[in-house]
Amino acid sequence: MIEKCKKGINVLKCLAGYNWGASGTSLKRIYIALIRSVFDYGCIVYRSTSKTRLNELDRMQAKSLRICCGAFRTSPVPALQVETGEMPLHLRRLKLSMAYWVNLKGHNASHPTKEVLNECWEYGRSQICSFGWEANGLASQLEIEDITCSKTLPLATTSPWLFSSPRVIIETKENVGQYLSMCYNTTKIYTDASKDCEGKTGIGVYIPESDIYIKKRATDQLSIFAAEMAAIITALQWLEETRLPKAIICSDSMSSLSSIQNGESACRQDLLNEINQIIFAINQQGRTVQFVWVPAHKGVEGNEEADKLAKEATKEEEVQLSIPLNPQ
Repeated sequence: MIEKCKKGINVLKCLAGYNWGASGTSLKRIYIALIRSVFDYGCIVYRSTSKTRLNELDRMQAKSLRICCGAFRTSPVPALQVETGEMPLHLRRLKLSMAYWVNLKGHNASHPTKEVLNECWEYGRSQICSFGWEANGLASQLEIEDITCSKTLPLATTSPWLFSSPRVIIETKENVGQYLSMCYNTTKIYTDASKDCEGKTGIGVYIPESDIYIKKRATDQLSIFAAEMAAIITALQWLEETRLPKAIICSDSMSSLSSIQNGESACRQDLLNEINQIIFAINQQGRTVQFVWVPAHKGVEGNEEADKLAKEATKEEEVQLSIPLNPQ
């Protein structure tokens, strides 16, 4: 590993020469590709090695950043790290270790790799700076030991080839109102989500025909995309219980509707699987549900009411809707 880093540093030196004239941004990209990638590979394992070896890596990082910045040899290392936006290697190793810990939490209990997190009689007999010995303690110090993560590999309970793609209408702003007015004898359900500056999230569901208002505070630090998907799930659950023959779910989240239309989501496939599962159950009963995009804050009465409910939900004292966080 050290030899690879030395070769990468030599490449940086050549490119930083007068004849090449490479910019600092380009040099940093090369540093990330050739040198930092080597630092990252296997760092969860080698972080327990001797301090002498780790200090050698720190010196290589400092030398690389000095070349990228064109700084003097006497420039302080913390200043180089701030200038280039690179964290110290010991913090990066900690970050990657905790990311791996969170990833393991998303696996099933039967996953063989999770055994490294189980209690062992050796832990009380020796103090070793390795992942199995330190992971749970570090997670406790960082106050992330109680978080619930979504599954790393989410699988639907029903075979995915049985799911039928729901109808998703994404019209222009001018045509949305006209389309909704033409849908007679169809229940319209408006959904929305909100997130405040403290990371509190809430969802709102409004059904004007039934005069129903639903607002729930969701898990803190949830992404807006996940909260919008959770709002759609809540609307579908209500629809499944009421057994209405036709319904339209109106949402202002283009990303959520696009994921439903395409049948895949890069970050929250677990929530999309749940949506498809409920739609499958509704279709099995001979009922239909479709989705329509509505513009946000453009005077659509139902959407404005759902937005109001979502904002009110963020002020609730307790979390009423628990949604696993994305480990990524």
